Amino acid sequence: MVHMSPEMALAESFHKLWKDSRFRSRLTAVVVDETHCIDKLGKGGGLTISARFIRKSSTLRSYTCPHRNLYCRATFDLIWNTLAYGHQPFWGVDVGTDPPNLFYITRPYSDPKIPFLDILSILPTVLNDNTTSSDIPKIILYFDSEAMCREAVQFIRKLLPPHLVKRAARDKFQDDIYRMLCATDAAGMGLQHPQMSNMSCLSGSKSLSTVSQHWGRCGRDRTTEVVCFLLLPKWAFRPTPAESIVHQHLERSRKSKKAEMTKKDTLQRANLDVKLENFINIGFPDLPDCAHAFLRDGFSPTTGLTVCHTLNSVSGKPGFRSKKSSFEMTWVVLDLQRKPRAGRCCYRCNPEIAAFFPTISKHDRRLTVYSHHSVNGPLPPVSRPSSAASSISASSSFAVPRRGVKVPKEEEEKLRERLCKWREERHRQRGSPLFLSSQTILPPKQLNGFLASCSKFLAESNLTTIFLRKFVSWDAASESDWEDICLSSLTGTAAVVVPTTPPSQRRGRKKMREGRPAQRPVIEQPAFVTTTPRPPQPPQQSFTSRFRVSTHRQPFCDANGFQTPAPLPPPRPSMSSSHPRVSHLPIGSSPMASTSTSNAHPYPSTPVTPQNLHSPLIPAQMQFNPYHHLLTSNNLHSPLIPAQMQFNPYHHLLTSNVAYSPFLWTPGHALPYTYNPYNASHNPSNPTM
Repeated sequence: MVHMSPEMALAESFHKLWKDSRFRSRLTAVVVDETHCIDKLGKGGGLTISARFIRKSSTLRSYTCPHRNLYCRATFDLIWNTLAYGHQPFWGVDVGTDPPNLFYITRPYSDPKIPFLDILSILPTVLNDNTTSSDIPKIILYFDSEAMCREAVQFIRKLLPPHLVKRAARDKFQDDIYRMLCATDAAGMGLQHPQMSNMSCLSGSKSLSTVSQHWGRCGRDRTTEVVCFLLLPKWAFRPTPAESIVHQHLERSRKSKKAEMTKKDTLQRANLDVKLENFINIGFPDLPDCAHAFLRDGFSPTTGLTVCHTLNSVSGKPGFRSKKSSFEMTWVVLDLQRKPRAGRCCYRCNPEIAAFFPTISKHDRRLTVYSHHSVNGPLPPVSRPSSAASSISASSSFAVPRRGVKVPKEEEEKLRERLCKWREERHRQRGSPLFLSSQTILPPKQLNGFLASCSKFLAESNLTTIFLRKFVSWDAASESDWEDICLSSLTGTAAVVVPTTPPSQRRGRKKMREGRPAQRPVIEQPAFVTTTPRPPQPPQQSFTSRFRVSTHRQPFCDANGFQTPAPLPPPRPSMSSSHPRVSHLPIGSSPMASTSTSNAHPYPSTPVTPQNLHSPLIPAQMQFNPYHHLLTSNNLHSPLIPAQMQFNPYHHLLTSNVAYSPFLWTPGHALPYTYNPYNASHNPSNPTM
């Protein structure tokens, strides 16, 4: 007997061996196991090596001995067409696939975030230091990905006593050292567990044949009683039909926050394998009510051959394939009376047995009794979720794991120097062999791997050697080498790059700033120009320009007959809005968008003082002119100002700090100005001082 792998059978050198007649004459049979795997190995991006070998093995029968293919009955048509059966005599035997010692349970997750709660009821109710490995039933859990396997391992390690969880090796599982195993489909073929007592498939198998293949890994001796779980999300289960019209009315009257079944759930359920979807929802009117009966009937193929029920039978009812072929095509179906015993069939026939495996609660003591021995610490206590509106949260000490940190170039170079220094030191500790350089200890490829992935493992709070192995493949290193790299080289870089500020000293969340009140829209006021003389308007102060307008005060006569400016009125309290009304603005002014004092000109207006109001150097006509603030060095000769004011010889006495109005003034706005031709001060030819 010669065992061959598919890679060996497809090699070019082995092809030459197949053509050797002396080698073929010594062959009695070629047995291909797990032929049904072509159904899933041949899908996807391309055919795998096993699928290519199975497809090419059909050409071997033309010049070799007969083939014996062992496969699942569910893929009979696929195997028949792939291996090109029908051109030679065919003889097959069907011995059934209904193990009587398996108890099937199919149910949805109680909590999709923690799916392990549904199968942990098989553990002992009390876990303490006296618990032995024999107290824990052997369990194998199947998952769809390695990430889910790692998550399950970390979760289960927190439950079991420390003396039971500090061993890790797959081969010891068959030696009864490991009682629980989490694996992908890699443990589905070639792994036999005759004394397995529990089997679980979590998170969605792709086909019913895969589920049956996983369940068939345990209880191979056909005497050990096994409980098999199939846990799926709730969308995989059909909604329960309404019992009556009254029930439908009550369901519609309920105001539930979320619908029981959404359109997305219906589409996901429709994408499932038809046989798997029917098996999940057994018990409906169009489906059988027993899991064993469904699998027994579902895996019974319609071969189209001559069907017989005994090995000695020479006649039978021919099928459509036997009628078309000139060779003998026989299919023998044997009834070995392998049926489950009464009282222990499946969760549909015996729901009282399934009640012994309920979903455990989140408050179960087994979840926290030994969790402090785990690397990741105990499970967090169940508490209410923190509110976004609350300033004090119970979860304020929770540290969110960082996806990665940005490592500066200088720190990366320092890390390279530390790794090279560690490599040279380790080379000296080994005696500095003459024919072995230090690069054999830490090759450049592994060195660059550490540098390329340093942003990921430096962000880990609990940096372990197991985590480092995920990013760097370093087979020549020992466990002490990994620990030295982790402790000596990487810790120093992490202390510099990763912030270590305690949560108590970190800045709190910024408060929301109060928004400013909305500004009023801009009001465009047209300038009114008229030539009709008007009396002077009441003085108002406006901030509608870059410059301030000085406050005008009406003169009045005192007891001595001198005219002095009127006193200013007391300031009025500011209103809620700083925008002046249009009626309060002088004629011809135009209000702007912002009238706050911050938009005013930084130079304050020059008030009228006694020093420049009653100066003996200024004539009386100009001293009491209410429009003297318009006289500047730039507009003394403006055509809009009367000629009497343009030829004022004392304009140099007017200070440059006197503010002026932003709008234009016409002669019609000014008061009548008295011109005295006999006044010497108005005669430009004879100025008098």
